[in-house]
This record gives sequence, structure tokens and C-alpha cells, in this order.
Amino acid sequence: KEVMTAGILTSPASGKQVIADYYPIYDEDGTKLGMVGGGILADKLMDQLKNLKMEGLENSKYLLLDLKKNCYIFHTDAELIGTPIENKNYLEIKNQIEADPSIDTATYEYKDLETNKKTIAVYKNIADKQWAFVIIDTEEEVYASVRSLSHSLLIICIIVLLTVVLLVWITVHLISKDLVSVAYITKEIGTLDLSNAKKLNSYGKRKDEIGEIANATITLSKAVTDAVCVLKEKEAVLLKTSEDLLDTTQKASDSVTQVDFAIQDIAQGATNQAQETERATSDIMEIGNEITDTAAHTNAIHENAMAMIERSNYAMLSLEKLNEINKEAVASINIIAEQTNTTNQSAQKIKEATSLITSISEETNLLSLNASIEAARAGEQGRGFAVVAAQIQKLAEQSNNSATQIDQIINSLITDSMKAVDTMGQVNEIMTEQSEYVIKTKTTFEDVKTKIDELLAGVDEINTMMNQMDESREKIVDVVQGLSAIAQENAASAEETSASTTLVNEMTAKISESARQLQDLANEISNEVSVFTI
Repeated sequence: KEVMTAGILTSPASGKQVIADYYPIYDEDGTKLGMVGGGILADKLMDQLKNLKMEGLENSKYLLLDLKKNCYIFHTDAELIGTPIENKNYLEIKNQIEADPSIDTATYEYKDLETNKKTIAVYKNIADKQWAFVIIDTEEEVYASVRSLSHSLLIICIIVLLTVVLLVWITVHLISKDLVSVAYITKEIGTLDLSNAKKLNSYGKRKDEIGEIANATITLSKAVTDAVCVLKEKEAVLLKTSEDLLDTTQKASDSVTQVDFAIQDIAQGATNQAQETERATSDIMEIGNEITDTAAHTNAIHENAMAMIERSNYAMLSLEKLNEINKEAVASINIIAEQTNTTNQSAQKIKEATSLITSISEETNLLSLNASIEAARAGEQGRGFAVVAAQIQKLAEQSNNSATQIDQIINSLITDSMKAVDTMGQVNEIMTEQSEYVIKTKTTFEDVKTKIDELLAGVDEINTMMNQMDESREKIVDVVQGLSAIAQENAASAEETSASTTLVNEMTAKISESARQLQDLANEISNEVSVFTI
């Protein structure tokens, strides 16, 4: 505390100005023995002080004020050192410290009249000495790093926003593309061209809803294909059996006609009775063989019809399972549609939020304008507030522009989402159409089953007729053998035999008609199955 600054003196040795400081020296008893001192050349110290630079504030200047004496202790302009403080801005700093001596560090903003730039002064109050150390620099240099950081952050935000929008667009595009492809292939299958199902194999490996739809459609087409193949195989067997039955009954009819002619010959000529009897016996035996063949064919038809019923029942079960799978596919599509609608609603909410941001930025812009007006009215004291208002106005404009860009992006997202919703509607319509085709197929199989039941009834009726024909044949054999033994009853036996052959002819006609009906039924089944492409 006893250090003494002698001030700026002329050195006796060099004749130059020096700044001298003295420190007291004491002995062991505390008696003051004298002073020891040193000095530094004033011009050298001035050069050092002028070359001091602050990192990031290369154009700044600083000064040291003596608040008590109202003069400059240090100034970068050496001529002002020791002169009274006349700059009104420095005097304002002096007044602020004197008004509140508890101030340690504070800032003061003003417009430099010499450079016409906004300037910021940061000062520290050295209260024990009543000094003030002040650093002065332009606002542009002070906030240069902040502005650079703001610009960097803005660029990063724009890049991130564009990246997110691009990813969302790519995702929506890929989902829509796959949905459209699956829907197109499903529509092709819905036209009963089941060979198109193999196009879905690439989508069936996926684990999302599109993969579930593809797998359900593949299962549906495979089951229908198996059922159609079975029907086509049985349709060929049924057609062949009906043709054989028709040919056999035709032969039986011809044979019965021949028997009738033979019996008429017996009635006309008794002399040829023995020969005609042998001929009739041979023909009747042939009829018996044909009746046996016909019975075998009808049994085969009965077995095939039972097999067709079993296959038809299996096909009905498959169609019911397919109908359930189709319903599950429709439910999955509805879930996707709900998720798409949810995304659309979220986009709408984001759009409302951007509208709110735009409204807030407009209000902020208006408030900053009012603040600028009030700052202008306040004059020199409101200049700092005007700077803040201008920054707020710029921030509001940037927010408004960003909100506008976000609104445009959201509108594009909503448009793409609406397209996805429309696509899901088309897929839903296609699945509904497919369900209708499944129902039609089920109805067709029910009709086929009904026709097969009718076929079984016809076959049973044929068996009954064949039994009756066999009984008639036995009667005819008895009659012919009786003709050989009793010539006198030849005419009566001939009439009886003629009546029997007439009955046989009628039964043969009925069998022929049943065979034609069976052939028509086989043709109907063939026509029903031909609509499918395997």
C-alpha cells in the first residue's frame, strides 16, 4: 500500500520520459530506511500497449479513465493521455458508474459519429482507484462469430429438413409403388387368370402388410388352381364314361331291335322256327353280355361320381378357407388405409402448427416494428433497443420464410398421402371384386355338386333299369328255350317275346336318354371350369 508512483519523469541518464515507481525498505525494527525504485521508458510502454490485440476483436481499442479527475489515464491516441474526458459516450459511461458505484462490469451501446457504425463499449469499474477500464469495438465485429454460428445452424437445419422431406417422399413413393404393383397383379388374378399368381412370389418374401396381402393372394390362387385341376381331371373321366354309356345303350337298343325282328320272323314262319330260335338265343346272350358291360360302366360312373363329390366337398372347404383369407387381406388393407389416414391427419396438424408459426412471426414482426418506432422516439438511449428490434424482425422474417417452406412441403406430403389413400381405395375395390369372384366360384362348385347328385340319381335309375333288363333277358331266354320245346305255342310265345323286347327297347331308350343327360352334365362342368386359366 505504500508503493508510490512518481509519474512520468525525465531520466537523468538518458533524458527520456520514464514512468517511475518506488517501494519502501524497512529494517528489522520496522524503521523505514528509504525507497527503492525502477522505471520503464514511456514511449516503449506506449508501443507495447498500442500493439495489444484481443483474439477475435482485432480492430478493438481500449482506454483507462480516471473517474475522479475526469481524464484519460491511457488512450490509444497518446496526445489525449492526461487530457479531460470530452467524448459524450465516455462521459455517459462515467455517469452510469457514478450513479451506481456497485457496478462491476457492464456494456454501453452507441453509434460512433466518426465511423457511423454501431459500437459496443464494455467497461469494468475499478472502484478502489475510481478508475474505469473500457474496451470498444464495432457491433459487427463483436457479433461476427455469433452471426457465423447462426448462419451455420440455419444451413444445417435446412439440410436436415430437406433430408427428412426427401426420406419421407422416398418412403411414400416406395410404399405406393409396391401397393400399385400388388393391386395390379391381384386384379389380373381376379379375371380368373390364375397363372399370374407367380408374379407375387417376389412380394411374398416381405414381412410387412404388402407381404401378407401377397401371401394371402398366392394361397387363394393355389387352392383355386388345385380345385380347378381336380375338376378338369374328373370332367374328362365323366365325359369319357358318358360317351361309353351312350355307345353301350345304343348297341343294346340295336340288339333289342334285332331281337324284335327275330321274333316277328318267328311269328311269320314256323318252318324257320328252330333257326330263328337259335339266332334269337344268340342275340339274347349278346344282350346279356352288353347288359353286364353296361352295369360295369354304371358302377364306374357311380364310383367316379362319389369321388367327384368328395373332391367337390374338399373344394368347398378350400373356398371357405380362401374366403376367410380374403377377409383377412381386406382387414390388412383397411389397417394400412387407417395408418395412411392417420399420417394424413398428422400432416394436417403440422400444417396447422406452421400456420400458427406464421401468425406468430407476423405478430413478432409487427412488435419489432413498433419497438423500432419506440426506439427511434427514445433517441440515443433507444439505439441499443432498436438493434434488438431489428434482429427480432429479421428472425421473424426468417421464421415466416421457414414456415412457408414447411407449409409447401406439408402440402406436397398431404397430396402424396391422399394419393396413397386413393390407391388403398382401389386395392379395397379389387379385393371386394375378388371376394365376389370367390363367392361365384363357390356357387359354381355348389351347382357342380348338385349336378353330380343328379348324376348319382340317374346312375341309380340306370342300375334299376339294368336289373329290370336282366330280368327281362332271363324271361326272353326262357321263352326262346320254350319255343324250341313247344312249337305249338310259338305264336303266343312270339307275342310275349315281342312285348318283352318292346319293354327292353323302352328301357334302353331311357338309359340312352340318361347317358345323354350325363354327357350334357359333363359338358356343363367343362364350360364352368374353362373360365379359369392355369
